[in-house]
Amino acid sequence: MSRKRIHELVQQPLLLLPLLLLILFVGRAVGVALVSPNNRLPSQRFFYAAAPVSTSSSQTKVRLLRQADDPNTAPDAVEGSCCQGAAAEAGKPLALPLAVSAELSNVTADYDVSGEMPSSKENFKRSITKSAVRNATPASCSPQPTIVELMPPAEDRANYYYMPACTRISRCNGCCGSTLISCQPTEVEQVQLRVRKVDRAATSGRRPFTIVTVEQHTACRCDCRTKAEDCNVYQSYIKDLCRCECHNTDARDKCLEQADSKYWVDDNCTCVCRYNQSCTTGTVFDETQCKCTDVSGSR
Repeated sequence: MSRKRIHELVQQPLLLLPLLLLILFVGRAVGVALVSPNNRLPSQRFFYAAAPVSTSSSQTKVRLLRQADDPNTAPDAVEGSCCQGAAAEAGKPLALPLAVSAELSNVTADYDVSGEMPSSKENFKRSITKSAVRNATPASCSPQPTIVELMPPAEDRANYYYMPACTRISRCNGCCGSTLISCQPTEVEQVQLRVRKVDRAATSGRRPFTIVTVEQHTACRCDCRTKAEDCNVYQSYIKDLCRCECHNTDARDKCLEQADSKYWVDDNCTCVCRYNQSCTTGTVFDETQCKCTDVSGSR
């Protein structure tokens, strides 16, 4: 064998060695990529739904499964989402048990959990606490404890005061449903109370007792605020309307027709001018026309 042939045989393995090293390096890199943490299955996803009314104190954990991106992977080997993303794209609706579907309508929170679940579910509990609500009860017209002041007669108040200065006595109180009526007593009684009469100037000594009389209500009813005795001689009392009305209704109607210059006064049942002006010399203000007229012409 010639020297040249021997040299070629020696050179061939040396040329293949870098190629083999490159192949080994690429294979190792591919293996590392296959076991990379980024290629692991996604972390588990749980939904906590409020339990039915009978077990409202607990929560139900619901795991949803989706179709794997890889068609060769078993459906129950990969975890899914609530939106049916992969299954919907594949045209296959996500099938859930009826009980689970009912619980999903009460979902209160959604959590992504990596690794083990915490020891206490209280860290993930979400609930709405409703304040205690009561039905409002009407404050009907009836005798109610009411604070009343206990004071000496007006002529003695500068020098004396009573102890106690106030007490509670039953008085009519409550709602009647209209501003025209109010809660008023139908039966009353006089109650005598014993109090101490204190001299403002005295620093010591006896504080004698005295008797004061206060009115207490024993029965009440809703009645008109305006009474028949509130009407004047020009008015009549209308019980159903709780008001006084003028007798001369025709005069009232005529007055209202002149609303630009006149207005009606219910208190004395008269029609008066809206504007009262001062007149110049030789003229007087005419109440019927609501303007100044010539003195000579008014005679």
